[in-house]
Amino acid sequence: MKRIIIAILAAGMALSIVACSNANDNTSSNKSETSVKTSSATEVSGNNSKTAEKQESSREESSTTESVDDSNKTSSESSKSKPKSKDVIVYNDVEISVGAEVSGLVKKLGDPDFEETIDPEFEGGEKSYSYSYDNMTIYAYEKDGKRYVSDIYVSGPGEAKAGSGIIVGSSRNDVSKAYGDAGKDDTVTYEIGSNIITFMLQDDSVTDISVGMGLDDESL
Repeated sequence: MKRIIIAILAAGMALSIVACSNANDNTSSNKSETSVKTSSATEVSGNNSKTAEKQESSREESSTTESVDDSNKTSSESSKSKPKSKDVIVYNDVEISVGAEVSGLVKKLGDPDFEETIDPEFEGGEKSYSYSYDNMTIYAYEKDGKRYVSDIYVSGPGEAKAGSGIIVGSSRNDVSKAYGDAGKDDTVTYEIGSNIITFMLQDDSVTDISVGMGLDDESL
């Protein structure tokens, strides 16, 4: 009888040990699964955070680009809308004014089609220089080792035009609207500041345009 009781107790203890072992295994497994889930959740959260940061960065870059584009458009529109002086000649969007330094203009305009040094007409006079582009010729004088624009002459159709928009081929009425009454003469002159702009006409149509210094100009 004692042996039977001992056997039963032994079997019960064995079952208890097995149950405890299984419980420990389940606990360990649950902890492992919890750890994996926590790690996965952390990774997902981290990825979501990085995605959000990238999206925000992309929005900021887009906003900056749009701002720069808007600024460039505004600057371009402002430049286009800015009225040009009426006593300048415009060639390929480059303004050429009396008194401007020639070297700077040539850098913008490019090399002239023809360049010439003109000897003085009388003894003791100064040499002058000419630079020809398409339908425009720039005349210059030299002072302190530098050359400056003295006159600009436009003849025939081409890229050159007056700052007012008058071109060779414009009508007498166009000149009147831009500068005032053009009268009926074939040569019409307007004084603008210290400069003079002259239009030569034939059959009420502009054939030549010239801009030069006034007679009282003391820059020479």
